[in-house]
Amino acid sequence: MASLLPTLVELAADVRERLDADARAEAFRLVADWYGRARRSGVGEMDHAIAVAPDSTDDVRWDAMLAGSTDQLCLQRDLCCPRWPFAPDRYLTTWWFMSPCVSPHPSAFVEAPSALARRPRVS
Repeated sequence: MASLLPTLVELAADVRERLDADARAEAFRLVADWYGRARRSGVGEMDHAIAVAPDSTDDVRWDAMLAGSTDQLCLQRDLCCPRWPFAPDRYLTTWWFMSPCVSPHPSAFVEAPSALARRPRVS
């Protein structure tokens, strides 16, 4: 029986297509939907989905989001995380906020899950 949870390789390709089409909101919906499904999936299904490092989405911000989401899922579910989310190219050199509005940025610092909040590697 085929897995109902897409692999991150598949998700990254779908995100890249949406970004190429300038459909950022749709790309975010795909990631959020995948994350919710992964939280409810069986351990074996999730392990299969996150095992292989996805290709780049051609946007380091989204690559960091996929890596941080994987790290956060593993923390939440008390699972061993694969090594690929911790590669240097899966971190940002500056902060990135999904919203162009500045007012929610302070609450994002407080409320962001730890695995996503630490994605910027600011030197």
